[in-house]
Amino acid sequence: VGYVKIDQFAPIDSPACPAVAAANAALAFVGSAPSLIIDLRDNGGGSPSMVGYLVQQFVAHPEKIANRFKSRRGPDRLELSPVPASHRPRTDTPLYILVSGRTGSAAEAFAYTLQAARRAIVVGERTGGAANPGTIHRTADGFRIFISGGTPVNPITHANWEGVGVAPDFAVPQADALRLAHMQALEAEPALPRVAAHVLETLKVGSPAAAVPELLAGRYGE
Repeated sequence: VGYVKIDQFAPIDSPACPAVAAANAALAFVGSAPSLIIDLRDNGGGSPSMVGYLVQQFVAHPEKIANRFKSRRGPDRLELSPVPASHRPRTDTPLYILVSGRTGSAAEAFAYTLQAARRAIVVGERTGGAANPGTIHRTADGFRIFISGGTPVNPITHANWEGVGVAPDFAVPQADALRLAHMQALEAEPALPRVAAHVLETLKVGSPAAAVPELLAGRYGE
């Protein structure tokens, strides 16, 4: 099972951008894995350009599932990548996305978009609920107020995650999200190598749902 942890979505503007090279290297490293886990539990957000770049790695037609950003000051725009993918999209790779209450903004957009398209399974805790970007304005009396400048609208749900967060498909404490996703990825495989099968059994024993005292009860020699 491939595993990639992303702590921030860096902006991208050209194929020569260092963030593109980093994303390509990470995806190439797990390129032969039968399934993939993307960990966004510590990701507070970042640039929507990276969201678009990563989404297109896993769907055949990103323009059909991309959020449409509606702005107060400009025309609507699709949140697509400014840089095309360097590899053929992995449309058949089982994809699991880990989230927590710390997952926010662009990281939520990535999870929400692929979940709405039924392309990824989201595991963990409900996310922070920060969909609408904006700026802080100062008033003449010295107060500061945050005003949203626009909102993303998903073409499938016709909504977004503002204020409510991304609801996981499997709600578990964020500390257990990786183990659960790992178990699901292995269980979905039609035939496991012996080592992977042993890993799966170990994960099951470590599950909070397992009756550990019963599993360990019995008579033992030295």
